[in-house]
Amino acid sequence: MNILELKNISKSFGNFKANSNINLAIKTGEVHAILGENGAGKSTLMKIIFGLYQPDLGGEIYLRGEKTKITSPRFAISKGIGMVHQHFMLVKPFTVLQNIILGIEPKNIFGIVNYQKAKEDVLKISTTYNFQIDPDQLIENISVGMQQRVEIIKTLYRNAELIILDEPTAVLTPAEIIEFYKIIENLKAQGKTILIITHKLHEIKEIADR
Repeated sequence: MNILELKNISKSFGNFKANSNINLAIKTGEVHAILGENGAGKSTLMKIIFGLYQPDLGGEIYLRGEKTKITSPRFAISKGIGMVHQHFMLVKPFTVLQNIILGIEPKNIFGIVNYQKAKEDVLKISTTYNFQIDPDQLIENISVGMQQRVEIIKTLYRNAELIILDEPTAVLTPAEIIEFYKIIENLKAQGKTILIITHKLHEIKEIADR
């Protein structure tokens, strides 16, 4: 079954056409890789899927077989789509936990954030996917590889089933890349669908199903 299908998706910026009649089917529970040089239009296409851009008239998006218009990132998240950008969207003076729950903090009847419940939920995700994170650490004090894990957990905390990763290994060390491959394997083992943007052919051979 396809979790997502794009039909004749195009996107222009003035006279520049970034995407031209793209057709793409993403199968549930698989790792898909979008390969291309810098400037090929990969990130533009992913931003359309995540609702950051709207496609030009004429294209269609189907989510779990249902025709859908992804109007915003908030809408995309509500439909189980998450995205980890190449440049992380983290607040460095905040803790790992604060970053993960930012904007959707669980609160009690008095409107006070229930950090204990949030921490339990985050640690459960960390254990399930073997992320090994410390929720109390400040973002500014952890490695880039760990920051990427925080971004991925952010999507899982919001119940993402399809996770888009934009050039995920560009900022990682060789050792962190090996750990990243393991993370992808764990996500796939739990039934998640992964869409990776890259320009590195060897990465596709290593981790992608398609």
